[in-house]
Amino acid sequence: MKEMETNEFKCQQCHQIIKLDESMRFLNEHDIAELTLPIQNPVELDIAEHADSFDKCVLQIANSDLQHGFTVVGDFGPREKASLSHHMKLTSELFDLMSSTSDVDHPLCQECCDGLLQLLESQLRLSETEYKDYKEYLKELENQPEQEDLSALQEELEKLELEESRLLSELGNLEARSTDLQTQLSKDQIVKKELLEEEKRLWKESAEQERQKMLAEDELRSLDVQLKQEQILLEKLKQTNALNAAFHIWHDGHFGVINGLHLGRLPSVPVEWSEINGAWGQAALLLEALVRRFGLKLTRYRIVPMGSHSYMEDIVEKKELPLYSSGGLKFFWDSKFDGGMVAFLDCLQHFQEHVEKIALNYRFQLPYRIDRGKLEDRPAKQWYSIKMQLNSEENWTKALKYMLTNLKWCLAWIASQPTSTFS
Repeated sequence: MKEMETNEFKCQQCHQIIKLDESMRFLNEHDIAELTLPIQNPVELDIAEHADSFDKCVLQIANSDLQHGFTVVGDFGPREKASLSHHMKLTSELFDLMSSTSDVDHPLCQECCDGLLQLLESQLRLSETEYKDYKEYLKELENQPEQEDLSALQEELEKLELEESRLLSELGNLEARSTDLQTQLSKDQIVKKELLEEEKRLWKESAEQERQKMLAEDELRSLDVQLKQEQILLEKLKQTNALNAAFHIWHDGHFGVINGLHLGRLPSVPVEWSEINGAWGQAALLLEALVRRFGLKLTRYRIVPMGSHSYMEDIVEKKELPLYSSGGLKFFWDSKFDGGMVAFLDCLQHFQEHVEKIALNYRFQLPYRIDRGKLEDRPAKQWYSIKMQLNSEENWTKALKYMLTNLKWCLAWIASQPTSTFS
């Protein structure tokens, strides 16, 4: 219990400041001592036990000047002259006395006191109900006969003992079975744990196999795509003639052109000799490839393709016949260049005759007939020599154009024939 600086008290339930009644100011030690006496018959009161309380109690005397018939024993004077702290001390002692005689701490405000009264009334009603029930039960017990049929009770007791023995035996069996089941459960738990670990491992392996399967399927799809692309490329390559793709022969006016190089020259179009020599090198390489393609073995000449310095080798006379020239005055008196071009044309004619022999079922004929270094324009029935000496540049250029046309004809014919034709 707390005392405020303003000499006021707080409710012990809601902690609100409460205002004490005026009568609380006139309490003295005699009143407190009287209140501490037990409520019982004065005859049975033990004077020695409550001696301390009687020390502060004075009986009433016939003096009208004394208020309430009490006086205060101690160092203090009359009640109205007591100090304020002394009244607060007595009030606190009163509240402590009230708190010690009940389960509720005092002081209480009006609202908390009303609530406490309601609670006590509720507990009182509950106690009265219980008292009524106990009273009825006691009445029932008092009305029962005093003597029971001992034989019936003895028989019932024996039955209960037998039932108890049976139940105890059954309980023992159940406990033994429970022990066995617990043992089996422990074993099953171990097996379960092993199976869970095995299941986890199998799921992991399954996931890994699924991943490998997906990777394999992706690789298979990739390989299928590559295979289809390769098959498409293979079909294109089957339909593509390598020689025809490597050697592009066309014409540019009066000139025959192989891989962009003009073969021949005119007074109005003086083609450089380096370009002419390069064109002869491409033509020699093409004819050498055709000869090897058909397995033809040349007996008089051998083709030696060396770019701008290609030549024909005379196997019988053991000499070289160039397919290149530098021009100039010496060129008109040098017959080796003419011999090389004639030898090249002879090899082309020999190749034509070889193809006609091995491909009897396939009609093969060059557009310009070859005979001893000349080419015939069949519609005009005119021959053009491939030599430079004693020949005009126009006729020489036309003869070279016809020669390249025959080579292109060979390429086109080979591309149009099945592969098995030449195997």
